[in-house]
Amino acid sequence: MLEEKFIKCPYCEAEYCASEIFYPGDLIGNMRDVIKDDHGKIIFVDDETPTCEEEYCCDICGRTFKVKADVFFKTLKDDISFEDEF
Repeated sequence: MLEEKFIKCPYCEAEYCASEIFYPGDLIGNMRDVIKDDHGKIIFVDDETPTCEEEYCCDICGRTFKVKADVFFKTLKDDISFEDEF
């Protein structure tokens, strides 16, 4: 449902997209250096800690509210093999 992707002001229910409140680099973090072992396991990351909480002043009612992002990633196997002939 599209409505679930919006952030709502808890006072007047004005709707916002996440990009209106969070900067993408701040939300995900800014990676500077990643060191992995031979098996692809990350052993060191030099990055900035993501900002998952923001305070925002509503454009409609003028009241300030906090927004906390809960970021997660899901991986899926891709069944297409590039080794197969087409």
